[in-house]
Amino acid sequence: MEHSQYVIALKKALKAKGIAYAELAKKLKMTESGVKKMLNAKDISFRRILKICECLEILPGQLFAMTEKSSIPLLILTNKQQDALIKDRHLLALYWLITIEKKSVEQIELILNTKRSFFNPKLQK
Repeated sequence: MEHSQYVIALKKALKAKGIAYAELAKKLKMTESGVKKMLNAKDISFRRILKICECLEILPGQLFAMTEKSSIPLLILTNKQQDALIKDRHLLALYWLITIEKKSVEQIELILNTKRSFFNPKLQK
């Protein structure tokens, strides 16, 4: 993978988490200008990538997966949302079909051979 893909993924993850360069700089014990230079440099060390992932509370594998040419968007869920998806397989299936596969409710009804009433309570949560 090209270096620029990692940096782009890092910047997207920072934005998704709502972490400004100044906040990241504090966590990395760097200056804000140092962070900006690092994210605009031609190379970034693997150690630094790992440290940034730690600050973002994401696994390095998640970052590397983001760099792959994939149509799967970066989705960051709260612990409460993750717990809900883990506990309810129907909710997880619905979440996957809507967010990853971009299916409409009508398409999902056909796929799962269910009625719209099954989905309405799930969509309102």
